[in-house]
Amino acid sequence: MKKLSRKQRKRRNRRIIAGCFAIFVTFTVMIFIFIGNKYSDTKKWNKYVLGQSQAELPPSFIQNRYDKNFKEKLEVYDDLRKDVLSVLSKKEWTTQVESHLEVAKKFEKTPEIMVLVDRLLHYRDVLKFEQSAYSEVNNQFLSQLIGKQLKYQLDKKYEDDTAWLDRLNKLSGEYELYDKFYNEFVATYGSIDGSKFVVNVDVFDLTPLRTEAGKLMHFPDIKKLYDLLGDSSSVIKGNEVRKEFNEWQNVKSRFEKLKGSYTKVSDVKTYKEVKAQGWLVEGEVPKFVKDDSKVISVLYYATKLKDTDYVRNGVKPVVIMDWSIDKEAKEKYEKEEKEKEEKLKREEEERRKKEEEAEEKRKKDEEDAGAELRRRVMERNRENRG
Repeated sequence: MKKLSRKQRKRRNRRIIAGCFAIFVTFTVMIFIFIGNKYSDTKKWNKYVLGQSQAELPPSFIQNRYDKNFKEKLEVYDDLRKDVLSVLSKKEWTTQVESHLEVAKKFEKTPEIMVLVDRLLHYRDVLKFEQSAYSEVNNQFLSQLIGKQLKYQLDKKYEDDTAWLDRLNKLSGEYELYDKFYNEFVATYGSIDGSKFVVNVDVFDLTPLRTEAGKLMHFPDIKKLYDLLGDSSSVIKGNEVRKEFNEWQNVKSRFEKLKGSYTKVSDVKTYKEVKAQGWLVEGEVPKFVKDDSKVISVLYYATKLKDTDYVRNGVKPVVIMDWSIDKEAKEKYEKEEKEKEEKLKREEEERRKKEEEAEEKRKKDEEDAGAELRRRVMERNRENRG
């Protein structure tokens, strides 16, 4: 092998160094290009996040690791939020909302998404119920809808929730009129017998009954009764108004009173009623309070409720009370405590006296025993000397 000169070796080393430097520069440029692309992606994410900064994202969306479903999750969250606002304002249910709910099933472990899903399903139930509210009277389901809508209204997250609650409360009022019509007004004129309405023998004018029925014509069964009462003279003569009215086999279930599942704030006025509801009281309850102590205000998560607000059964708001003290009970208790204390003192004095007497007796017995011992020793000594 031919030996290289010193000059040739220098040129070879320079070529090697230049080659390594070129490789290093190329590798560095590639790294910067990769980082730049990733940074551009993050900027796109930031622009996509519902017009907000990433600091305003729901907590479960914030992660330190890469999530390939991140963008889709944001899209679903954004779509559901828009659907909530749309359904609340337009009171319409669309196939688009259904498709968004179907996609949301992929993210059933994401709390913020499922909260929106639950809201939308509730709104769907309300809209569906309103479509058949008069033809299929269902007091129990209406009560459940009101309870859930009241919860959303108390959350105060969407202003339109109040209007939805008002609609349900209006239906509740109409159901009460419906119930009153059958239980009170109809019962005055006759009775239900299967699919027939038998008129009382002392009824000679059904006009008032038909007038009341005319006020509730949006209920199909009452409208049919109204039509049947059109010829009241023939009805009275035949003592029967419902020969063709064969939809009354389950009418008894409609006579039940509407049972609400919530309590009006203004109905709870005293400490006795607060305890009956199971509500909480601010601070410690003093001794000897009267059950008629007055309620000052009711708080729910530090928000003062109005007298016209409702509290769902099972919810425990905090009540601020104006306590009234039972002076007689207090004086009796203090008297009994004082008597107990004096009794304890007397017992302690007697115990101490007995202990002193026992101690004196013990000392006397010891002295007597010592004297007896000395006497015996002296006698023994005399006997020994004798």
